[in-house]
Amino acid sequence: MPHACTASVALDAVLGAERVAKLAEAGVDEYITGMLDDGAGEDEADLSATLGPLLLDTGVAEDEAAAGTLSLAILRKLRGAIEGAPAAAPVEEPQLRKLAGHGVSMFELVAADEAKAIAEAKAEIGEVRVNLNTTISHGGPVNTLIEEDCSEEAMARRFKQARRGEKQLKREARREKVRAMARDEFMRELTREPVVLHWRGGGGGGGTGSACDILLKGISMDLGGMMLLDDVDLTLVHGRKYGLIGRNGVGKTTFLKFLSAHQFEGIPERLQVLHIEQEVPSSQLSVLETVLATDLERIALLAEAKELEEEAASEGASEAASEASKTDEDLADEAERLARLKEVLERLDEIDSATAPSRAGAILSGLGFDAAMQARSVASFSGGWRMRVALARALFIAPDVLLLDEPTNHLDLHAVLWLETYLQGWSKTLVVVSHARSFLNAVVTDILHFAGDKKITRWKGDYDTFETTRSERLRQNERMRDAQASRMRDAQDKTRAHMESFIQRFRASANRAAMVQSRIKALGRMESLAEILEDPTLRFSFPDPEPLSPPVLQLANVGFHYEGQAPLFSKVHLGLDMSSRVALVGPNGVGKSTLLKIITGELEPTVGSVTRHGRLRMGRFTQHHVDQLDLSLTALEAFQKAFPEAKPLEIRAHLGGMGLGGNTALQRMSTLSGGQKSRVAFAQIMWQRPHLLLLDEPTNHLDLDAVEALIHALVECSCGLLVISHDAHLVSSICEELWVAEPGTVAIFKGEFELYRKQQLKLARKMGLLHMGKAVAGARDEPDEDDEAVPTPPPPKPAAKIEIRPAGKPKS
Repeated sequence: MPHACTASVALDAVLGAERVAKLAEAGVDEYITGMLDDGAGEDEADLSATLGPLLLDTGVAEDEAAAGTLSLAILRKLRGAIEGAPAAAPVEEPQLRKLAGHGVSMFELVAADEAKAIAEAKAEIGEVRVNLNTTISHGGPVNTLIEEDCSEEAMARRFKQARRGEKQLKREARREKVRAMARDEFMRELTREPVVLHWRGGGGGGGTGSACDILLKGISMDLGGMMLLDDVDLTLVHGRKYGLIGRNGVGKTTFLKFLSAHQFEGIPERLQVLHIEQEVPSSQLSVLETVLATDLERIALLAEAKELEEEAASEGASEAASEASKTDEDLADEAERLARLKEVLERLDEIDSATAPSRAGAILSGLGFDAAMQARSVASFSGGWRMRVALARALFIAPDVLLLDEPTNHLDLHAVLWLETYLQGWSKTLVVVSHARSFLNAVVTDILHFAGDKKITRWKGDYDTFETTRSERLRQNERMRDAQASRMRDAQDKTRAHMESFIQRFRASANRAAMVQSRIKALGRMESLAEILEDPTLRFSFPDPEPLSPPVLQLANVGFHYEGQAPLFSKVHLGLDMSSRVALVGPNGVGKSTLLKIITGELEPTVGSVTRHGRLRMGRFTQHHVDQLDLSLTALEAFQKAFPEAKPLEIRAHLGGMGLGGNTALQRMSTLSGGQKSRVAFAQIMWQRPHLLLLDEPTNHLDLDAVEALIHALVECSCGLLVISHDAHLVSSICEELWVAEPGTVAIFKGEFELYRKQQLKLARKMGLLHMGKAVAGARDEPDEDDEAVPTPPPPKPAAKIEIRPAGKPKS
């Protein structure tokens, strides 16, 4: 005879500990064991029909077939039908979903699984009809509704009870999934994912203020055996905004990755640290839906509220009878449903669900997405625009610590101005890597200087203040070293004089010969003080082309439109020569890149004409040129491939003039930083000695020192310049004329860049695009004994320290 066992033993034997733990986590394990123990004599098909949906809803079984298989195995084990079976289930193992590595798996459970469960429930219950002959017709087995009392009323009552039980089970499972999202262990798992976290009781990361501070003590950072940080102490205070600066390749992006992965001790466990480094994946969701989809709890609550309301409406329609005909169970079930709906609506109100679409839309609007673009699918946008979606998601999520790596790279000037103002009102911790000096000056409260000595040093104030304060501190340190060196030289001179006197006096003495030789050796070991040197000067050396008499390039009555579309611009009258220093500005989509293509000849104007000098050479730098580099080659090999007639020594000298000297030119470009790859592209363009240089966002991926070096090189170069850039510092430093692209036209702006910038800010505020940016007062600071060592100097910017000499020009 087979021996029966208890329900808990059967569950352990068939499902195993891991899946039983899932049932316990969902809070249905006791219900299942009670149902199995109490229903020992009931029909196997009935119990399986009740148990299967629970296994499916809790994620123990992947699909309906697997749930049925596991249910039958449990029942047969329980009733002794598989005597002597091993501990594992004697059924085919169903494929189970994993949470690991999938940040939105709970969202899938709430959305996809619940939709499937509803469909299955409808198919199972089917349409029920009770006629005068007490015949019941439905989609499931009839014997589940027929007992000893086969009267019409009894069968209707039993069916109603069964349906109520199913609804209660599904309602409880659905409620458990929403509750699971609020559990600390689940929330902690999501602190590294791009999702909105609504901590119960408010306060991200477990609170505000010092509870959200990051205290790093003696940290080190190793990458592939190369030590990037060594024994560093650093505090990131909640509410402060830090600009992380340093040379390309020093390890800034790696530091952000370590922070976001919680790989340093001192990061609170509940703190959400979010690093935006990749564009959002292509999908058919709209842009707005993609941003809103990050709020998993909101989506789950909205789905549950909708189902509760539909359930109430469905029962109201099927029970057209009066209130008097409802049983006590009907009333209790209705009260339970209304109570849960009230809980759901209160929670939605608590997490500010109603304003989520408007908040997400305002962020997207500021980043350049109008209403029509927000409704388009993500798949319809390019990589640059999908990076904007990723940035919008991060701003909407509002993590405890937001890490941004060159956030302005894919933005136009208007979006940069909006982002500056928005981040000025950021109330949480921000760490941003940026090459844009004006952006850092507008946003950050502190500078983190990642130097080549494997240390990160904090400086109070924006970038200009850092530059001025650091220069003053370096001068003070140099004066102190000079004073100390002077004292050391005086002491050395006295010692040297004493030794020399001793040697002269006793050189001829045989008794003192050993002492004399000792003094001579000591003199040889005395070293002069080394000169204090800062980092090597960065260089961009642009060769001079032969001069061309103006006009070099002329646009006469130029207009252009793509086939089937409205004109981008018309009646454009502009010209360029070798003395031109022009910036082309305007929002995305008005035709700036198209105008550059018309100038270079890639596109022909629809109307008008373009006249070019017969010997004109043009060089055009865009991010596309950097992306097209063959990273398997070295910079030297790529140059030889592009210019086979060039001699290696000449190429090496040219690359050295672009800051790619030494072994850098012999490294595979896959190992180079973004800024170094930009230099390779610059070097190839400038090898042809262009008369006109067209630059589309040339500062992307360059560090701040490299940007400064590029500015000085462009000021000194003898070719004409036309620049598209979001970097206000670059534009205001090199450009003498402004071309403004607006819908339908491109014209010369009568005024300086700063005036144009102020006009755009004023217009954006008038349109309500900057209403979310407010200065944050009262942000806490950390104590720092060194802060008092040097008083903060006045704000004027110092003269540039970097000396750039174009090729062939002697040093003055």
